[in-house]
Amino acid sequence: MSTLVLDYPPDSARILVKTAFELTDGIQTYHDAGVQITGKTGGGLSSYGEVLTVEIPEQQPSAEQTTLSVRARREVSVNVTAQPERYKERYLETLNDFRGQSIERIFESAGRHLAANGSKEVISERAQADGTSKLTLVVLAMVVLSLFTVFLPLVLL
Repeated sequence: MSTLVLDYPPDSARILVKTAFELTDGIQTYHDAGVQITGKTGGGLSSYGEVLTVEIPEQQPSAEQTTLSVRARREVSVNVTAQPERYKERYLETLNDFRGQSIERIFESAGRHLAANGSKEVISERAQADGTSKLTLVVLAMVVLSLFTVFLPLVLL
């Protein structure tokens, strides 16, 4: 877990956090649930996905600064090929690129990106990119293949 202090009021820091999710390569969707903003990479060829969570506590040390924490984890705990720390580092690099800039300039950057690419934000947790459905399909395919290899010789006899 990484803890950061941003020199922005909480509302502006939330905009910065969301803009960083929009611009981080590999993040497919993110959802703002109030205290937590969760980004997901979704499943791919080599991984069932990663989850990046930014927590912005309601109680802040000052009105002009915002403390937040960033955590990364695997979408599926048995997924040995997932690289959540890689996405966390990408996210932190994107976030740090904006630090010190005026909130108006961050709005401008976000606006240009959203106009060209659309938003990655989803309105519900269920709409997020999900690697667990891929795992379910893989397990189901393995079960069917196993049954096929067990019963095919019996049918051919």
